[in-house]
Amino acid sequence: MVQNIVTKTDGTKSGYLYRASNLIKRFEREVGAFDIVKGEFVSWLVSQKPKWRGATWRYNKSAIMHFFEVKGFEGLRRVLFDIGSEGCYVAQKGVAKNSVKHKTSSSKKKSVSAEEERRLVGYFEHRKGCHWSLRTIMFFRASIISGLRPSEWTGTEYIEEFVMDDGSVVGPVLKVRNAKDTNERAHGEYRHLILSDLSDEHIRIIKGHMQLVKASMGPSGVKIPFESYYHACRNALYRANTTIWRSDKKKKPTLYSGRHQFAANLKAAGYSRAEVAALMGHAVDDTASEHYGRKTSGRTGGGLPKALPSEVERVREVYDVSQTSQMKPK
Repeated sequence: MVQNIVTKTDGTKSGYLYRASNLIKRFEREVGAFDIVKGEFVSWLVSQKPKWRGATWRYNKSAIMHFFEVKGFEGLRRVLFDIGSEGCYVAQKGVAKNSVKHKTSSSKKKSVSAEEERRLVGYFEHRKGCHWSLRTIMFFRASIISGLRPSEWTGTEYIEEFVMDDGSVVGPVLKVRNAKDTNERAHGEYRHLILSDLSDEHIRIIKGHMQLVKASMGPSGVKIPFESYYHACRNALYRANTTIWRSDKKKKPTLYSGRHQFAANLKAAGYSRAEVAALMGHAVDDTASEHYGRKTSGRTGGGLPKALPSEVERVREVYDVSQTSQMKPK
């Protein structure tokens, strides 16, 4: 029997170590000095399960298992590997939605209205002195324009002129390394977004954001890891949301909400399911339909990216194969 081995990307490894570091710091605040040899940390981790939903537990578990692997503690890694999700928090009927703080896909806002974007832009423009203001709003707006996952920006290339399969030249183009390609949830290693229909303003936002990500500069003027840069922007957006809509209990826009809005915009503009999948890096053409922003939330303005025909065809081929094998990935 052949095992299906999933390879962790550098971004995934970085994210795991960042989460592990935060969990260890929390352990030290609540329990005391961290001593990996004693194994107390694993017991503490398990004690947190009632506070976490299953998805949160599984991510935290994977992060610590990777940390143990890096440190060479194979015994502790195996112990943690055998611990399942039993005992994790499960929402009960009648319990207030906000009674337990958690961040899951169900709590993420799957659209960004023009008014929400306008108010967030205004908020950060009035705080230009803050190091993270420009970086956060550029990150947020670039996500709406392009639909990239936050982690994909580090593997993206801006190409002024791109040669198509038929020899014609188009441009500019974003060449994006698909984040889900390693576990077969993407239509290939890369996807290409043709930006020729975008407005000058939107092109400026894309290029400006990419320059800021490449520099990845912290407040002290020193380059920091992308994960730290991303989390700082995410936290800045959270603070903006709580300031602007402090008394509003509704879901607030996140950086990932931009990807949802991008999908909604494509649907509203009449893009086919295969075209939407190609532009979002999906392997099959129903993922965006089922899990991303709705057509009714779509808005247009400034033009939208176009997909390479060859990548649209690749989505259809993968979809046909998955239909035959009854193994449609999500």
